[in-house]
Amino acid sequence: MVDTQEAFQEATDAGLEPREPGSKDHLVRVTPSEVSGRRFVITPPSR
Repeated sequence: MVDTQEAFQEATDAGLEPREPGSKDHLVRVTPSEVSGRRFVITPPSR
């Protein structure tokens, strides 16, 4: 949970907005320790 004024200001300055409208009572920061998945190389379409 974001619990300091500095962290709250940093989150606000990031310009992120909630996905759904309405009042939001909590701001949560998620810090990943590991990222996995696939990497896709995007190439221009050929004719």
